[in-house]
Amino acid sequence: MLDMPVFRQPERTGNEYRTSERTPLKASTWSGYLRHLGPVAGLKYRLTQYVWRRSLINAINNRAPSSVRDQVADHETNAVRYYLDTIIRFDLEAAAMELPSNDVVQKAAHGLFLNTDTTALTELTDELKRKITDNSKIRELAEQSKELTQKLRAMRFHSVLAARGKTPLYKKKMKAVSQLNCSKVYLHSKLIK
Repeated sequence: MLDMPVFRQPERTGNEYRTSERTPLKASTWSGYLRHLGPVAGLKYRLTQYVWRRSLINAINNRAPSSVRDQVADHETNAVRYYLDTIIRFDLEAAAMELPSNDVVQKAAHGLFLNTDTTALTELTDELKRKITDNSKIRELAEQSKELTQKLRAMRFHSVLAARGKTPLYKKKMKAVSQLNCSKVYLHSKLIK
């Protein structure tokens, strides 16, 4: 199964086409698909390898070092051809999409982790959890939510979601659930400090 190609060549069978079981997609077929995709998508140019590479170069221009740009553009001097690593060690996706690179995000997250208090509670103890469930407001909201669910079931809705847009009770139920969740989160954040 590991030697099965992911992208497979189309093949003719009788009077129709189907995807081949084993033949990998040829570069010429892929190139043909790309060339036809441009006009179909309403683009001015056919999507050739040159257009893809040029678009990527334009996207990373002034964002990546010139050595990376030359590597993407396939501009090679003899020194580059024989001594430069062929793997591009730059986050091209982030540069093209104008997003921070994964390295920057990971460094920032690591910096945040260094400033955290590792002794602080991350989960509530059973006693603190009971304080939330025993809270009078939480109990009242939970009971209200339960009653609204029973009313919706009595109206022959098989689920709360099935009542969406069909009865004003659905909005009341969603409001009750929202208030219940907000109250739980508020109490949780208060108790964990």
